[in-house]
Amino acid sequence: MRTLKTFLLVIATLLAALPAWAQSTRVLVPIVATGASGAFDSLWTSEVVAFNSSADPVSILYPHSCVGTCGVPGTVLHAFEAGDLAILTGSAVPAAFIYVPNESVDAIEFGLRVRDVSRQTDSWGTEVPVVRESRAFQRPFDLLNVPLPSRFRQTLRVYDFEDKSGSGVSVQFYDMVTGRLLKDFQLAMLPRSNDTFTPAYVQLDQFGQAAELAGIDRIRVRISPTNATQRLWAMVSVTNNVTQELTMITP
Repeated sequence: MRTLKTFLLVIATLLAALPAWAQSTRVLVPIVATGASGAFDSLWTSEVVAFNSSADPVSILYPHSCVGTCGVPGTVLHAFEAGDLAILTGSAVPAAFIYVPNESVDAIEFGLRVRDVSRQTDSWGTEVPVVRESRAFQRPFDLLNVPLPSRFRQTLRVYDFEDKSGSGVSVQFYDMVTGRLLKDFQLAMLPRSNDTFTPAYVQLDQFGQAAELAGIDRIRVRISPTNATQRLWAMVSVTNNVTQELTMITP
C-alpha cells in the first residue's frame, strides 16, 4: 500500500515539475526495445530494473511503462517507496532518458539487460550500462578491442545528451596491433527531439564490412565531439551471426 507521504510526494512533484524536470540528472538507457526484429530472425527485448536503495520515497520521470505499482496513471512519473523495485519497459525506440532528482541521483540503482528471446531460452541476456550524464564525454574517447571476424556483426551507437542541431561526430578506426589509422570519417546525428526524453543518436551497422578494414582482426574506435556543446557516450555491440550471442564494448 502506498503511504500518504508517497502520495503527497507524487502530487508535489507533478505540480512543481518544470520542462525536463530542471533540478534533475538525466540517466541514459542506451537500448529500449520490446520484440524488435533483428538480423537472422532475432527478436530483441530490453528490460530496465530500477531499485530505490534509500530510506526515503523517490520519484523519477520515464516515458515508458512500469511493471508494478510505481507508475502514476496518465503521467510519465514513477514513484518508488524506500526499498521498492520495479521493471521499466518500452517500445522499439533507440534510447531514452530517465530523469532522477539531483538529491536522489545515487539512491536509484539501475540494471539493463538485452536478450534475443527467439533463441536464448538458456540465457538471461547481456548487461548494458545505464549511463548517468556525469559519465558523458566532452573529449575524445575510445572503444577498445573491437573484433572484426566475419562470423560477427558490429554496430556502433553514439549518443549525445545535449545537441539539438544535428551536429556530427568524428570517428576513427585504428588497427589494434599497429596503431595505424584505417578510416577517418564523420557521422551525422539525428538531433534530440522536443519530448526531452530522446537523446541525439546515430547508429552505424555492420561497419566491419568496410573495405578499409579488410584483413584486420581487431580495431580501436575513437569517438570525438565536433563542437563544445556535445556530451557524448558510445558503445559497440558485437553479435555472433549463428548463436546471436551479444557482447557490449563500452568506454
